[in-house]
Amino acid sequence: MSPERLRGEGTTPADDIYAFAMMIYALWTDCDPFYHLSLSEFYDILESVGDEPHLRPSFPPDVPAMPDELSDLMKDCWKPEPHDRPNIDEVVQRLDRISSSQVHLTTESSSVEDSVIARMEGLSATDLFEAAQAFHHGKDSQKQDLNRAFQLYARAAALSHPASQHEFAFFRDRRNAKGLVRSCALVFACCKFRVAHFGI
Repeated sequence: MSPERLRGEGTTPADDIYAFAMMIYALWTDCDPFYHLSLSEFYDILESVGDEPHLRPSFPPDVPAMPDELSDLMKDCWKPEPHDRPNIDEVVQRLDRISSSQVHLTTESSSVEDSVIARMEGLSATDLFEAAQAFHHGKDSQKQDLNRAFQLYARAAALSHPASQHEFAFFRDRRNAKGLVRSCALVFACCKFRVAHFGI
């Protein structure tokens, strides 16, 4: 619920944009916003809503970094002042750009990933897991590459490596969340069409 709605100022399209930002956060982190607060701390926030500083959810430490474009959109959508938030047209356009850039990056890196994975044939599940960890966290002189980490976790998980199975499930859920964000762009576009053409 947006700050203005909690202040009793009613609902507007900007209220929905704020809610969308919280949905992006929840899908990416698999956590409720402000999950780390006690009930009394949460009520304190509700009482002081709209006051400085404008508190927003923090990211759990074990969640992979969100792409900058998506993070920027989320932060723009949860700005404290409704008139500072993007409108539905801008949200849809930005989601389309984010979706297109993610597809382009995945396609561009697939041949490199294939050659890396081919070199990993014959490695043990533990070796695959350690290689995945290096790509996941950007260590051992490896640049962070979550796509490669995902593929390596998948290979090690198929070899019954428990920690890899856990990481693979985590990454799979994150990829599904990204797909849901793309689906949200379609839902927003459909809603906009209905309002424009049917007034509903």
